[in-house]
Amino acid sequence: MSNPDYQAARARKSREKILNAALGLFVERGFDTVGLKDIARAARVSTATVFKHYPQKEQLLTGAVALLAEMRDETHATPAEPVLAALRAIGLSYARRLDNPMLLGLIRLGILLKESAPGLGQAVNDAWRRPFIARLEALLDRGIDDGHWRITDRGVATRQFYGLITDALLWPRLFGLSASTPAPYREMVVDEAVKTFSMRYAIN
Repeated sequence: MSNPDYQAARARKSREKILNAALGLFVERGFDTVGLKDIARAARVSTATVFKHYPQKEQLLTGAVALLAEMRDETHATPAEPVLAALRAIGLSYARRLDNPMLLGLIRLGILLKESAPGLGQAVNDAWRRPFIARLEALLDRGIDDGHWRITDRGVATRQFYGLITDALLWPRLFGLSASTPAPYREMVVDEAVKTFSMRYAIN
């Protein structure tokens, strides 16, 4: 790894530590009561490091949203992949993202700060969910064109598929009912979502 690449990776890791620490404190103690020193202590970095990346506390929110938007999953469906296998790959990618601590923190903050930061919830949604919607809708188009699925409303079908996964994985984490979900359970949830989706929309 070249020196610039190393420095960039190190800076990114530092930002992630700061942002995760900040989000945890914001959710636990409230946005207004947390200072940069508190965040530095929780992230185990200096206050100067926090200030270097985020001089204003509000920038921690926009920084977390931006970092979330930059995240990419390692699994991608390929154009030649059978539609059900591609659907499963997208579902697994989505399930892994639902287990992301930063995403959970931002969703909680979007609820807590809906009055003082009314655009946060929409910004979080735009940052992580829209790319997944676009990927799934492109796959649905292929499945429809190839005669695999009969779908009259892609938007409804998309919400149904992701809703099956969200209901099982996100809400228990969001309300503190479960810890990080094991990979086998995520796979089972996605497999059941694929089966349910296929029963509803598959031709033949």
